[in-house]
Amino acid sequence: MNKTHQNIFGASLALATFSFTYNTYAQTCITPPTCETLGYKMTEAECEGHSFLKCPFDANIGYCDL
Repeated sequence: MNKTHQNIFGASLALATFSFTYNTYAQTCITPPTCETLGYKMTEAECEGHSFLKCPFDANIGYCDL
C-alpha cells in the first residue's frame, strides 16, 4: 500500500471510530421534584366529592380544587 492509500485508510478508520462513539448522552444529575413542591398536598379523603388528581410519584397524595 502506498502512502496516499494509508492516509485515506487511516482517516476513514478514525472517522468510523468517532461516528460510533459520538452518541454520548448528557448526564445531568438533578434532584427530581417532590409531590409537595408540585402542589400535591391533599389526601383522597380530604377531596371527597371533588375531582382528585393523584401525584405521579406517590398515589397516596394528590390535588383537588376545593
